[in-house]
Amino acid sequence: MTVDLLYLFRYNITMKEIIYYKTYDNKCPYLEWYNSLDKSVRLIIDRRIDRVRLGNLGKHKKFDNLTEIKFI
Repeated sequence: MTVDLLYLFRYNITMKEIIYYKTYDNKCPYLEWYNSLDKSVRLIIDRRIDRVRLGNLGKHKKFDNLTEIKFI
């Protein structure tokens, strides 16, 4: 009989919160733009945003409390 050992790793990752801008009439220009894109392009953007959530900002620029993420 073999016993499989389960190793649990606890990562101390501070998750970033992604906040999408909404207009006064509750529209989200980002989502309107995002939904107009091809599925393959949306996948690239989703992967980039997932990395940001995990704290990997990559190429970016900070403005006070805002961060601009660069994709190029």
